[in-house]
Amino acid sequence: MSDPGCDDARMETNRVRDYELGDVVEVKPVSGGYPLPDGLPEGAQVRVIRMTPGWCSVERDGREWEVFTGCVVPRRTHRVRPTLAPRPCDRGRSGASVRR
Repeated sequence: MSDPGCDDARMETNRVRDYELGDVVEVKPVSGGYPLPDGLPEGAQVRVIRMTPGWCSVERDGREWEVFTGCVVPRRTHRVRPTLAPRPCDRGRSGASVRR
């Protein structure tokens, strides 16, 4: 039986990018059809200068490239976001809040 507090709960999707405009990131090709543009080597450190859905403009040494966002490897592992109060479905079987 499911938790009654979770039956009508909507999944909250809050996609937080791990990088912002101006951040220095690393780039790598993504297998399956997203190679890096010519002249941009794998592992290059680049600065994010523009973002559009699915793509980033990056620059290095005065040159610009468009890369698929999946090719961008952030230098930090995560971004802290405001803490939200736990919802009923954030509780384990024992009823204790699950730590995140």
